[in-house]
Amino acid sequence: MITSITTEYPDGTTETVYLQKPPAGFDPKDGSTAITWAKLLGSDGKWHRITADILFGAFDSKDNLYNVGNLLKFSTGDPVQDAAVNQFLKSLQVYPRGHFERMSSIRGLNCYT
Repeated sequence: MITSITTEYPDGTTETVYLQKPPAGFDPKDGSTAITWAKLLGSDGKWHRITADILFGAFDSKDNLYNVGNLLKFSTGDPVQDAAVNQFLKSLQVYPRGHFERMSSIRGLNCYT
């Protein structure tokens, strides 16, 4: 079922027109949505949990690659711990299943002598 149409213009900008209402948040039955979360035992002895809903666009869109550090940020009250954990989260990425398959097609190599 086609749910949206995305047009990419010659100047590189894109426009998406939704044929039905886009999802409001994570829906386990909808492959265009996801949720990411992290849990941290803070220096205060309490568990801190953060979550973010993700809405993916067109299958081959570069905008589907998210940096977890941009989605999740801890603010536990300990600036040193928060900075260390948030720096770690910046090293993680989230993307939909099959995002990199379009770039990894195996091509044969022809060698002539």
